[in-house]
Amino acid sequence: IFDGGGAALAGLRPGDAIVRIDGAGVLVIGFQDAVQRIRGPEGTRLLLGVRRGRDLFDISVERRRIVF
Repeated sequence: IFDGGGAALAGLRPGDAIVRIDGAGVLVIGFQDAVQRIRGPEGTRLLLGVRRGRDLFDISVERRRIVF
């Protein structure tokens, strides 16, 4: 999670586990496909299914440019 990035602004925290990307299970699609689905044009949105401890919820994330 990068400061000022879309995930941070949407409320993701260190330790959160992304389990779905736009409804597709990460274990089903695999790591490479998961990375490709998360990437996309700046300003577009994706829906992440997140596990935080015992809680499972969805977070809408706006893709933002990452500046190092």
